[in-house]
Amino acid sequence: NSESIGWLRQEAVGGSKKTVYQEAVSEMDAAAAKNQLAAAESSLAAAEGKSVSDKQAEYEKAMSKFESAGGFQLDQKVEQVLSGLGFTRADFDKPVSELSGGWQMRVALARALLRDPQLLLLDEPTNHMDASAKRWLASYLGSGLSSDKTLLLVTHDRSLLEEMRCTHVIEIAERRLMMYNVSGINQWEETRRARLKNLQSQIVKLEKVMAADEDYIRKWGAKSSHATMAQARKKKLAKAAVELEGLKAQTRGLPSVKTLLGKKKKKDGEEDSDDDEDEKPGGLLPLSGPG
Repeated sequence: NSESIGWLRQEAVGGSKKTVYQEAVSEMDAAAAKNQLAAAESSLAAAEGKSVSDKQAEYEKAMSKFESAGGFQLDQKVEQVLSGLGFTRADFDKPVSELSGGWQMRVALARALLRDPQLLLLDEPTNHMDASAKRWLASYLGSGLSSDKTLLLVTHDRSLLEEMRCTHVIEIAERRLMMYNVSGINQWEETRRARLKNLQSQIVKLEKVMAADEDYIRKWGAKSSHATMAQARKKKLAKAAVELEGLKAQTRGLPSVKTLLGKKKKKDGEEDSDDDEDEKPGGLLPLSGPG
């Protein structure tokens, strides 16, 4: 079903009595259409008399469905995915029950990929996977999925993300969503860092303005000659406090929150420079390295 949702099931396929090939194709429209075609062909071969024309019509309908489901490319597609994930041709006929847990998860992943759903959900798909299979998966997810399909990927594997063509990154922090339109994970890092640095700059600037207004109110607020100006500054300060809280709220839950909510003090009393923080980009992307 093209209008479907497919996902990588974390329970793998341990209870399956099927072979690797049979389990991998078990949710494919093309595989179901192939079985229906075989049944229609058998019925047509056994038909006699007036039933022949009816069985012929059923066969032609089954053939049309098989073709539209990509049936003629079925074996090629299955071999591409299973081989990419590290299975040999000899493995295709092995019972799934004979495989280790890690290899069973690869069968489950192959099944999800071959289903070719409208929405594909993958949660940490590279667990138990070697570097070669990771590279193939990154290439497949980046360019092997058709453009009308949507992939929702959850992973801490940075090497997978770096090799994919990530076009959108959704960052979730403190019940907020931030969407980044990018051309790769590295661009997301750069865009994110620039956004955080801009927030920091706005916070520091606003805090200086608020401090100046507070000083003015303390110094002149009690004098009648400055009462009007002091009152105006109080109103301005109240609005600035709301604006400041909004800026700080955008930084909560982010790895660089300490930088953005106030510069850290060194032991000698000096402030850390912005450049010092920029030298630590790894804090902006809590993902594991290659392999």
